[in-house]
Amino acid sequence: MKRLTLKKIEDSLGIILSDDAVKALDAKEGDTLFAVPTADGLHLTLHDPEEADALEDAQAFMDTHDDAFRKLA
Repeated sequence: MKRLTLKKIEDSLGIILSDDAVKALDAKEGDTLFAVPTADGLHLTLHDPEEADALEDAQAFMDTHDDAFRKLA
């Protein structure tokens, strides 16, 4: 568990990530983080959960129509 502190940044609040938290996320300055709601609060990730869902849907579609894709190739 990493403790994060909210800091006032102009008219907003920001979260300051420790070096350890940045390393755990494999993040760097300028990256976009996604705050995914969970039953316990939020999960921070670099990966867009909606994009992951779309990729899973696309893979399922390709698996379903595997023969057609082989013929097209």
